[in-house]
Amino acid sequence: MKRHSSSAFSTAILAMAMAVAGLFPAKQAQAQLPLQPQLWLRADAGVMTSSWEDQSGNNRHASVASGAGMPTLVASALNGHPVMRFDGNDGLSLGNISAAFPSAASLFIVATINDDQYNLFTTVSGADAHSGGDTWWRFAYSGTPSAYMSVFRNGRTYAVLAGRVPSSGSHVFAVESSSSKWEMLLDGTGGGDNNYGSHRAGDEYRIGMPDDVPPSAANSQGKWLNGDIAEIIIFNQTLTTEERNQVGSYLSQKYGVSTTYTPPANYSPTVSITAPTNGATYTAPATVNITANASDTDGTIAKVEFYQGTTKLGEDTDSSGGWTHSWTGVAAGSYSLTAKAF
Repeated sequence: MKRHSSSAFSTAILAMAMAVAGLFPAKQAQAQLPLQPQLWLRADAGVMTSSWEDQSGNNRHASVASGAGMPTLVASALNGHPVMRFDGNDGLSLGNISAAFPSAASLFIVATINDDQYNLFTTVSGADAHSGGDTWWRFAYSGTPSAYMSVFRNGRTYAVLAGRVPSSGSHVFAVESSSSKWEMLLDGTGGGDNNYGSHRAGDEYRIGMPDDVPPSAANSQGKWLNGDIAEIIIFNQTLTTEERNQVGSYLSQKYGVSTTYTPPANYSPTVSITAPTNGATYTAPATVNITANASDTDGTIAKVEFYQGTTKLGEDTDSSGGWTHSWTGVAAGSYSLTAKAF
């Protein structure tokens, strides 16, 4: 039996309510990542009429930005998976979530590009953006296709990935930022560290649009996105090479995008909570029977641990009756349950 170390596990999150009456909003996400992200937007989960709901369990949902439209959910558009299609007039706002990224961030975006200028993601808004803020788009820098951007940086960085920034096709874009490092990667290959400025958490985060520029405006802030976004993941730290390869491989394999990310020798297991159901309501004091599904493509699951927040409720090392735990004497309140597979 292969046992995974603490660095090789997957997490499933389920938010639930425990109350005498009433139903609370709930989310469940099956993680295939080496770390718990601070933001996880996927076109295959959480797309609502006027919002794109965060699957990280942190409730950092994206909503239609002022003056913008809602991107269209298009099924089976990229390697059999859905995408959010932005038509040059669509844009989403995450609000000010900068407190989640005080000193570092690692951002991954899977996008299909249909234009030679575009904004995928911005981390600062308003007049501040025009005076050295954080913007990401592609334009011809001295005649060479380059990114002119500084997402999560204090100050703009010029001519990033000169000659390589695409105007078409599907790609995995990534940025890593900390006090000692800033790097942009395209399909797994970077352009070398660029330590211009310092890490900046920013303020209002936007998707598919520049800061406060209307779609019809043509100025230095670039264009609104004409293209698709399939998935966005942000961590609040820089990643090790192994972690970066795991995230990049997950995205490239899922969406059929060619990258230089190397699949890990040992894939983390996957786990999902199947009971209680999302938003379940009980009468306190309650007994909650938790059940999880877990699998490992290149090994065997040794155990599944169950948590409420950071508090471990128990573990199951015998899968013969399924991966289960009985949580007893639960008082009224709202709870977020987590399962970790090893």
